[in-house]
Amino acid sequence: MSFEPFRSAHAIAEVVFGLVFDRMLSPVELAAFFGSHDKFKERLPGKGQVASFPMAFGGAPIAVQGSGFSFDRFGGAGNILQRLRLEGNAVFLNTLEYSRWADVSAQAFKLLDEALEVSIQAMLPVRSVVLQYVDVFEWKDEASNYDLTSLLNDNRKFYPESIFDRGQFWHHHQGWYRSNDIPIEGRVLERITTDGILNEEGKPIVRIDCHLAYEFADSFPFVSVDDRANNRKSISEIFEFLHTENKTIMGGCLTEAMRKKINL
Repeated sequence: MSFEPFRSAHAIAEVVFGLVFDRMLSPVELAAFFGSHDKFKERLPGKGQVASFPMAFGGAPIAVQGSGFSFDRFGGAGNILQRLRLEGNAVFLNTLEYSRWADVSAQAFKLLDEALEVSIQAMLPVRSVVLQYVDVFEWKDEASNYDLTSLLNDNRKFYPESIFDRGQFWHHHQGWYRSNDIPIEGRVLERITTDGILNEEGKPIVRIDCHLAYEFADSFPFVSVDDRANNRKSISEIFEFLHTENKTIMGGCLTEAMRKKINL
């Protein structure tokens, strides 16, 4: 096998935890978050406004000012290791340091709770819970020997036969809604984007971006990540469900040999 996981024990390059609400965060709430940086400074010393981004509506791109703030922690090379941000109608935590789910999720839940605790000025109904994993696998052999079947399962459940003879550069996007066998009434968007590209060193990699969004049939007021609102499952339990679902999806995407290699 010539594909290797991004890290020695796993392939996880980034995980994103998110909560999406039924209403926009107000300027007062966003300002309250930004003004509370001292509470987060030891863990996330950097701070700033969410950057503007280009958008195009049938013409040339225009710059749209970001509508939120972020607290960050950077590595020695200036790369982001962790980012907590409130913007629009959502709160997100991106982490590029992954050890084990129990530790990473506990830290994420605490940061999400604290961010909303210092910000919320009025009822904030939760509409959906988002969990996103980005896994990266590196090709270690000569480029001429590139063999995608050593990484991805070719049983056609997730990937068509056509991508396996496209060489190092290819793209595949798929997604669906699931509403059966889920713990709370609603639906789960399961979206998988897979790319064969080159990394910064010019080496072939495969990146699998698995985005899961649990959309509730009825929103409910946010209290805390562990609160069982209206006798429902807690938000933390929904994250646990999505984590398990991600493992199931990744298990279907990868060959048996790679699953064993990353203990999946």
